[in-house]
Amino acid sequence: SLSRIRKKKMVAKDSMEIDSHPSELEDDISKSLIVPITSTSSSSASYIEIFDNELNEINPSLLAKVLKDEDSSLSTWSDAALLYVSIQKEAEAMELLNIACEEGLEGKCGNREHRVRLLASAGITALTLASTHTSKRTSASLLPEEEDEGEKGAAAERHARVEELRTTAESRFTRATKVDQFFPMTWMGRGMHNLALGRLDQARFFFDTILKQCG
Repeated sequence: SLSRIRKKKMVAKDSMEIDSHPSELEDDISKSLIVPITSTSSSSASYIEIFDNELNEINPSLLAKVLKDEDSSLSTWSDAALLYVSIQKEAEAMELLNIACEEGLEGKCGNREHRVRLLASAGITALTLASTHTSKRTSASLLPEEEDEGEKGAAAERHARVEELRTTAESRFTRATKVDQFFPMTWMGRGMHNLALGRLDQARFFFDTILKQCG
């Protein structure tokens, strides 16, 4: 339950103590999610810390509730999704990002970079899932031609899911472009999208533009 996560994860440390161990903090960042607590008043720096191995047991909808309750920054939402991806939970990452996008949370954030990063992350995550389903479809096509109705139905569902994910990705990239036309992560995503569709010239354009911008 949410209360159990809070009890287990909530700790309080003096901000000076946190700053005095930069190497330890850097090590934790690569393995855990830090959610600053804003719902309660405290003179010390309180936060929730969730490690990657614990994230396996946390449903995205529950984590989303924690992030909303604590009025977490969009950067924290993106970091949470990245942690899901790091443990090969792309579907959970996308569910979390979709909650943020569909509730319009990016429209409530004044930080343009955080807004565009969230949208671009959602698009790239959708493309990653689409690629996973495409790989399954390709593997299935290597089976003998005598497919039964169940196999054909499963293949049709995978195809529909791939199209849905690609449409979602395109929608996220479009919204991201409205926030910042030249954010590299969005252009990378658009390149990936065009590459997946076999539009090699368009994909090359986006990738080449990123290289020129980022050196």
